[in-house]
Amino acid sequence: MNSSAGYARYAGERLSPLFQYLPKAAKSAALRASERVSGLRRQKLALFALCQPDEVNRLGNWFPLFNAETKQALLSAEFKQALNGGAASATAVFAEHLARTDATTSLNRMLYVDTKLWLPDDLLARGDKTSMAASLEARVPLLDHKLVEFAASLPPNLKVKGLTRKYLLKKVARPWLPPEIISRKKKGFPMPMSVWFRKEARSFLRDALSPSALQRRGIFNPAFVEKMIREHETGFADHGSLLWGLLSVELWQRVFMDSYRRSEKQANVFAMQAG
Repeated sequence: MNSSAGYARYAGERLSPLFQYLPKAAKSAALRASERVSGLRRQKLALFALCQPDEVNRLGNWFPLFNAETKQALLSAEFKQALNGGAASATAVFAEHLARTDATTSLNRMLYVDTKLWLPDDLLARGDKTSMAASLEARVPLLDHKLVEFAASLPPNLKVKGLTRKYLLKKVARPWLPPEIISRKKKGFPMPMSVWFRKEARSFLRDALSPSALQRRGIFNPAFVEKMIREHETGFADHGSLLWGLLSVELWQRVFMDSYRRSEKQANVFAMQAG
């Protein structure tokens, strides 16, 4: 990541200085207009991030599952009240890491934070787990510390030139790789969650995230989740990854929290009977 700046948000971050000159009213109007347009989830997230007034909030809102605005709508009033008791916000975590870097450009500061947070806690963790599950030993040669240190010292225009990402890496690779490989669109390893939630897994999703289940859990706002499911089913928006995240939280609660509570209750019953 730090070696080549290959993700779309690194190119998008180059536009941030332009947005700082836009009046607040113009930004608000653009955000309101985007809500009425179907699809374009990533573009809407990028617009929201670029419209933030400061660096910390901007970097904290580049392509999360839920940005600061939707997170407020997603969480229940009771859960938000409980979080006010001292839970650290995402912006506080970003601010803490930004304070540690002496990088002066927004791109290099963004790369530094991602190297400290997103890379070890998400990308490398997922890569290691999935490769080991298939009995594979994965290696990340672009993360050799000497190469990372060299890349960190490069000026931003050698990482992202205009809106071209991985600029230097592509230039170095030209003598050995054909153009169709170098210019090929970036591909991840997505699952067809969006299709599943409209077809085979539709009933399962609705059962797991039903208003009654969410009301009992007390974490998410049932009305907002229902709105997301409805928008996804009608095709107005692709909320596949967001719904997958909510489903994962609910299933994790069932496996670990609910089973723990049942065990604790059974233990108390046994202790009373024994006494």
